[in-house]
This record gives sequence, structure tokens and C-alpha cells, in this order.
Amino acid sequence: MSKPITGKTSTSNWKQKRKNGDIYVWERKTIYLPETRKTKELSRKLLGKIPAGSPDGEIVATRPKRKKSNAAESVSATRSRVGVSVLQRWVGEHSGITEDVLGCMDKGSAQKVDTIAQFWLANQGDRLQRMQRWQFLHSTPYAGPISKDVYHDLFEHLGLSENIVQNYFRARADRCHKRNAIAFDSSTISSYSRHIKETRQGFNKASDGLDTVKLITLF
Repeated sequence: MSKPITGKTSTSNWKQKRKNGDIYVWERKTIYLPETRKTKELSRKLLGKIPAGSPDGEIVATRPKRKKSNAAESVSATRSRVGVSVLQRWVGEHSGITEDVLGCMDKGSAQKVDTIAQFWLANQGDRLQRMQRWQFLHSTPYAGPISKDVYHDLFEHLGLSENIVQNYFRARADRCHKRNAIAFDSSTISSYSRHIKETRQGFNKASDGLDTVKLITLF
């Protein structure tokens, strides 16, 4: 004779094994429905888990779910599309580089240096002969066209003004909040001279086939 159907709820533990070997243990409350001859789950509560390889099979508590923060609901964001020049100006202003360059030389030279730096960064060090065309399409710190003669005179002026270079690195070092700072730079310089014993053939960034000298500068 079969057991009579009471219609009462029953409570039992139900285990679920995960791929990592952990076994999660749930407490289930169920009721049998004679109409459908099926068991319906009323509720389920996580009791904990049995870690993989546990020798005693003890149930340990699991990490609780993270509660939603009310502060996160009040955060708003906007999206806008900007070009590389806008990003470079933002970096220059927030890093203090633009201010330091302006503080080390006259305004015109500083704007030219800033413009050349933006061109090289945006065009992966492309030739400066193409910069005037780029200036027509972008808003640059220096309003006038930077021709070959302009950047030639600028580089000559900076190369002969060691105080400008030192003042710039001193300004950058002051922003590091440290008493001492070191800047190291190495470069390859071509030479047309046949009487400088330090020059020799080697890797040449300019690919002009000239003898070169390795210049190392420490600030």
C-alpha cells in the first residue's frame, strides 16, 4: 500500500557540484501537488559550500553578494568625440609641460616647440616638411606656418641656449617633489667631416649614409 499524500511542505538539503570541485549546499522547501503528480519548489536558501578536497565535508559560509550602492545611481557620464590635438593640449596643460615650456623661453619659441611636438606625436615622427599642410587642418599653438627656415632657426636657437634646456628640466624636476632629478638622452648625429676621429659608420636614423657620432646627454 502506497504512502498517503498529505500535501504538507517538506524541507531537505540539495547539493550542486561546480566545475572547480566545490559543492554548494541549498536548503529547499518543497510541496507535492497531487493534481500534477509533481513536486513544486517553494523556496531555496544557500547554506554554504563544501570546498573541493575538504577532508571532513564541513560546510563553510560563502561570500555575500555585493549590495547595490545608492551613490552609483547618481553618477552621470557624457560622451564626446575629440581629435588628437585636443587630447595633446589636455595632457600638456594637466602635466604642466606647456607651462614649463612657456616659462623657459619666449612665447613665440614656446608655441613653435609645442606645435612641433604635437605634430610629431600625432604623425609618429613624420618629416617636418609636411607640417605646414598639417597646420592647415589642425588648430595649433603657433598660428603662423612653420616652414623649413622657421624650424631651422628655432633648433639653432635652442641648441645654442643651454640655459633654456637646463631651466626646462629644472622646472620638470620641481614638479616631481624631489630634491634631485636626472634626465638621460642618447642620440645619433651625422657629420660631413672626415677629420673627426670619433665618427664612424653605423646605424643612422637619418639614413643619409654619413659617418655618425653617438651623443649622450645627462641633465
